Amino acid sequence: MAYIHDYTTAANIVKDIVTKLCTGDELNPSNNWTLVNPSPSGDLEAALNSITNKAVVKASTTIDKQWVKREPQTVTNGVITLENDIAEGGGTRVFVRDKKYHLYLTEGDDIDIAEYKITGPSEITVNPALEGKQVLVDYETPVEVTKEYYVKFLMPATVNVDGSPATNYFGLTWVIGEDYNISEDNDSDITSGFPVDHFSMTGKLNWFKETANAVAIAREWLPIEYWLSFANNSIAGVVMGDPGLSASDWLSSPFYFGSLKQIDGALETDIEGNFGGFSGSYTAPVLQKTYGDYTGTGITDVVMVKTKTRRPFQAHKVALFGGYEFREKTFNGQSMHTGKHPVSDIVLTDVHENDRGILRNCLAVPRVAKEHCVELIYNRYMSNKEERYIFLNINAPYTPFNTSPDSLIGFAIRTDI
Repeated sequence: MAYIHDYTTAANIVKDIVTKLCTGDELNPSNNWTLVNPSPSGDLEAALNSITNKAVVKASTTIDKQWVKREPQTVTNGVITLENDIAEGGGTRVFVRDKKYHLYLTEGDDIDIAEYKITGPSEITVNPALEGKQVLVDYETPVEVTKEYYVKFLMPATVNVDGSPATNYFGLTWVIGEDYNISEDNDSDITSGFPVDHFSMTGKLNWFKETANAVAIAREWLPIEYWLSFANNSIAGVVMGDPGLSASDWLSSPFYFGSLKQIDGALETDIEGNFGGFSGSYTAPVLQKTYGDYTGTGITDVVMVKTKTRRPFQAHKVALFGGYEFREKTFNGQSMHTGKHPVSDIVLTDVHENDRGILRNCLAVPRVAKEHCVELIYNRYMSNKEERYIFLNINAPYTPFNTSPDSLIGFAIRTDI
């Protein structure tokens, strides 16, 4: 994982962010994403330097463990021997067929008739009373599965401000998709290069408001501060226009592109279409029905490539663990009971399939009683579990947090590498 904090301008933001994403992890280059357009043709540095307002990058997401479902086995000498190894930290479930009940996982030495214990890489020990019984075993086994997805960034030359076109120094647009072909790309259509029905609706990422006042002061040198936390599976970040240029027009907008982390206890591995994106926008999204009633916008929802039933580019909403949104703000600091600030994993839910997975390397944190850029420590004093984040205040008018249980949310991204 790489963490980057840097500065850019409206003229260079596409080039600078894509350059960091493709070269920023020097310690573990396998975490870097792949530049697709402009084509590197053996010279990545030259291709990156040639970027102006458009670029396409490829994410090669990886899955290191996968569920094997209902593998039939017979208890022999009190042991169930599996066809594959059990992944480290992987889930297991054992069902006794004739008794029609599941066994309970134990770590104790004395194994009850209703219990089982993992005793080897592919070995499960049960009570001797189950000798000869037929069982069905679910377990996660180590795999190396790679899926490729694409993110296309385009900074339009103009935007509409109060009904009139104005030079764009305020934001960029993006789409995510599959099966991108550079030979079919053109500069006039952000979705070009993708096959039909293999690209999302166009999302938007703003660092400045699109107002008459902003038009009067913004130029290509408009300073932008940005934070990135990325690995091969995902990128989470925030872009912020310089508040010193205009106290009323700057925006701090979150964004995320990548796969979801599996929820503990998931029934099976989420492989197909497990890639999504969102960003903060100054303008409201245009709702469309290209992919049905719940077509994702990537602005007030997180758009995912596919659902479990293979519906393409559907809206996924944000589910958070949070408090009462209109609580008193005056002394709202750490909990008097735990001594900690409340934070939440960001769980995505499909409108019909419900909870799906968790955004990687980022947290939702109530904005109140916290300074911008303060460090947060998660799982403090827990060996091998402590994680460090930077809290970033966000004020983009439209984000997926607008429709979450608490809209007064900041975005924290992971910084420990």
